[in-house]
Amino acid sequence: MPSLPEPPDLSATIAALPGAGRSWTLLMPYGELLSSNDRLHHMAEYRTKKRLRQEAELTTRARRLPRLERAAVYYVLHPRPVQRKRDPGNWAPSAKAYVDGLVDAGLLPDDHSAHLAGPYPEMGPPVPTGGARMSLVVVEIVKKGL
Repeated sequence: MPSLPEPPDLSATIAALPGAGRSWTLLMPYGELLSSNDRLHHMAEYRTKKRLRQEAELTTRARRLPRLERAAVYYVLHPRPVQRKRDPGNWAPSAKAYVDGLVDAGLLPDDHSAHLAGPYPEMGPPVPTGGARMSLVVVEIVKKGL
């Protein structure tokens, strides 16, 4: 069984966030991801977005994460093991669908800027086999002095 990809160490980035609190890493299942470079039929894109959203909702519910008022989300791309450079920002459509799933699970009240910072792209190590994969790092942001 292949080992699971570990997200990069984001501790310095998280520590720099004003009001950073607890954090959780959610490794999303293998499956086709959406890229801003894709040229899919609108129904194929819709089905993939729906699947990604459901995966994030189910993963969040299974982990029983607490309801947060505000959070920062980092999406970490774990690419296929190929020898070319990757731009993790190209996978923003997948991250958007995953964030919608976090909202569906009740982790956040909504995905507008009053409740969400990000999602911010990060590059992780490649997966050992198969297709690309994504991790979400959710960081609670607690209000201080309000």
